[in-house]
Amino acid sequence: MRTFYTNNELHVKESFVCSSPHNALLFYGYMKHYSTLLLVALLSLWSPAIFSQSILPATTASTVVWAKLGKGVNVMTADSSFSLQFRLRVQTLSQARTDAETFTNGIWETYIQRLRLRFEGFLFSPKLLYKVQFTASNRDMESQRNTLTDNPGVLRDAVLQWRFAEGWQIDFGQSKVPGNRQRVVSSQRQEFVDRSNANAVFNLDRDIGVTLRHEAVLGNIVLKNALALTNGEGRNRIATPGNAITGRVEIQPFGKFHEDGDNSESDLYREPTPRFAIAAVYSANTNTTRTGGQLGIDLFRPVTINTFIADALWKYNGLSVSAEYFRRFSENPLSINPNNTNDIRFVYNGMGFNMQSTYIFPSGLQAGARYTLVTPSPEIARLTGERNDYVLCLAQYLSGHDLKVMSDFSYITQFIPTTSRTSKTLQARLQVEFAL
Repeated sequence: MRTFYTNNELHVKESFVCSSPHNALLFYGYMKHYSTLLLVALLSLWSPAIFSQSILPATTASTVVWAKLGKGVNVMTADSSFSLQFRLRVQTLSQARTDAETFTNGIWETYIQRLRLRFEGFLFSPKLLYKVQFTASNRDMESQRNTLTDNPGVLRDAVLQWRFAEGWQIDFGQSKVPGNRQRVVSSQRQEFVDRSNANAVFNLDRDIGVTLRHEAVLGNIVLKNALALTNGEGRNRIATPGNAITGRVEIQPFGKFHEDGDNSESDLYREPTPRFAIAAVYSANTNTTRTGGQLGIDLFRPVTINTFIADALWKYNGLSVSAEYFRRFSENPLSINPNNTNDIRFVYNGMGFNMQSTYIFPSGLQAGARYTLVTPSPEIARLTGERNDYVLCLAQYLSGHDLKVMSDFSYITQFIPTTSRTSKTLQARLQVEFAL
């Protein structure tokens, strides 16, 4: 075995054997005890390196292993028939909140916002891709799951992707629904500490099913379309008689964003010429049993939820401006417990809007502002009220989105129908993130 450096990347070249019974046993333990995911992942990558020289003859073909910050640990077989990339990322968040008028009822807390373990690569050909992602942070799991029938939401992604023709791809498994841009963009690549409240209320999250994707370039114009047929119940849930159909169409009239910039917030590339994208999404979730379709608590009866979304993104020379509009409608949004009429659950019929902008200096320092509005429809206005978020942010990128320190300060107002008053809250957050 020998180790060498090229272009600041660490490479280890060695003889390698798959040892499938060993890896299968590790994977079983990995699934059974998610609290030891990191240890198991590292062992599954390192154990062949420890024992391979004593197992294989010197004439056996070699496998290349290399690592880099932000690119994880990578394995490639000598015949290029298989690749594996293992990545880990952690977001540690500290936040404080208090009443903006009385400065009472203050709360301060620090926790692991996200801890993600991701495995991805290709099988036999770069046209056949796979991705599996787990979470190991309590805050990153769904708190509103039925604990009698569901797991705690450890599994985030489990998808096989086939690029069967130029510009065409089909996904099969669990992954993000092609909804609003901010939700589709990874939480690692956000320009604020977290996504907006409008996204939290109206996003389509992840689901299980089939998604067909297409990308075409016509001169300088880029077209991106996606159509998904999914269960409609969200992550790793038992299917119901219903389903969801979601379509997204997008156009980039000024050409393609550099370095996948349309799938990343902040203009880290500092686009030399303006880049613009505008998209529309429509989703019909039939006979869903949850208040948000793919998210939320269980309803007392199935409903159909229709969601319309429009989003836009503009980047130029360090400046990034984005906006999203949401409209959700369900014919019967109220769901009443037949055994207790005071127990009412509801689909959030209403409107959401988010607009934000940031500017990143050549030094990596970034400043920005955000405004978010969420307004309920009259059918549910007695149960929840309008909310406004005003946010200022300041961040320092040390190595792109792979190593950064982010902070924001928010003033939040929300009308409370039961008391006919408006609560006013001050919130400050500080987050440190690193991705291996």
